[in-house]
Amino acid sequence: MESLAMSAIVAETVGSVTAEEFWRLSQSEEFRGELIAGEVRELTPPGFEHSCIFGNVYEMLLAFVKARKLGKVLGECGFLISRDPDTVLAPDVAFISAERMPATITRKFCEVVPDLAVEVVSPGDAYSEVRDKAERYLAGGVKEVWIADPRRGVVEVVRPPDKWIVLRGDDLIETPLLPGFSAPARSVFV
Repeated sequence: MESLAMSAIVAETVGSVTAEEFWRLSQSEEFRGELIAGEVRELTPPGFEHSCIFGNVYEMLLAFVKARKLGKVLGECGFLISRDPDTVLAPDVAFISAERMPATITRKFCEVVPDLAVEVVSPGDAYSEVRDKAERYLAGGVKEVWIADPRRGVVEVVRPPDKWIVLRGDDLIETPLLPGFSAPARSVFV
């Protein structure tokens, strides 16, 4: 449940909010949200199932990427996806290749979009919103999106221009972004 102070802050953000204004808003300890086409959307903190799935994906990607020095695996980092109106999204897990890593690590949102964005569907998420978010990532230059949906026990791999691959059970998650990486879809949900 959001606090009254946070409700007041979000209520004050009428009209189109820029990434810079959103950064200042996001510095409140009580705030957790994203900026979609200039509109602030507050998010509920993730539950236990969501966090377990996040941990599984993060750990498998981190182990693979770190061992090969391929780049950085990040959790819930804000990325500036588009401008005018501004969109800042925070995928549950993201991968940025070494070649595309920003030269400077700043405290603010990353202005280099990730190569891979991973979203975990939470109980309160409407699937249409998660799909919309995947499409925003791709339109902003993200090369691939994974959607882990525990309700259906599937991982959807989304690649431009509009390729959706549904994986379940022993189907292997593989990506041209990380040659040699392979994990059964079920391993995301264990």
